[in-house]
Order: sequence, then structure tokens, then C-alpha cells
Amino acid sequence: VFGDDREALIAQLAAEDLADSDLAAPALLRGMRFFAAGRAQDRRMFASILFPAFAGDPYERIYRESVEDVMRVAGGSVQPRTRHKLSFDHGVLYFSADGRGCTYGVVASDDFPMESAFKFLEEMIEV
Repeated sequence: VFGDDREALIAQLAAEDLADSDLAAPALLRGMRFFAAGRAQDRRMFASILFPAFAGDPYERIYRESVEDVMRVAGGSVQPRTRHKLSFDHGVLYFSADGRGCTYGVVASDDFPMESAFKFLEEMIEV
């Protein structure tokens, strides 16, 4: 079941779930939606992921652009391990930095606990 067809199975299950419930639309789900990390110096992302529960989210591009904007505007001035929060139309962007000049951000739903978002970012910084 999880061999070469794993991605097809996940896509099929996600499609069935969406068909079963209007509440399953990605924009209405709660939780962490998108993670990205990049170097502030050259604004290059080295990691990004739309979390599986949000597959097909029409705002993925906007999530990515929000992290890119933070890297462009504030990336070089974000001090290591500081906590920052930016609310926007499609959720909340929590971001921080490490001591090597990299910025890490996670987009979450408005009701996602801030402490959980920053705990996740701290764990990603440690990787």
C-alpha cells in the first residue's frame, strides 16, 4: 500500500475527504499550514513544505511569498532566537532566526497556539 503508489493513495484519500465535507477545505482547517526557511543574506529558501493536511490549499503561493517578504524586508535584522508574529489575511506568520543568518517561518491558522508554533520553529532551528 505504501510502495510506489503512496503519493497517489494520499491524493485519493485527500480528495475523498474533501468531497465528504465542506469543512475539510484547506482554508478552513486549523493548525500549521506551511513552513519555510532560508538565508537572509541572499534570500534563498533551502526548505519549504505545505503540511499534508493542507494539500491543495489555494493560498500556498501566498504563504511562501509572506515568508519571502519577511526575509527580504527584515531577514537580516531578525536576531537569533527572537520571536516575531505577523498576522495577515490568510493566517499568522510566526518567524525567528538562528545564529547563522537563516530565517525560519511557519504560517498557521489564527487560532493555532503561538507557543506551539514557536516550539516547532525552535526545533527546526536545532536541525
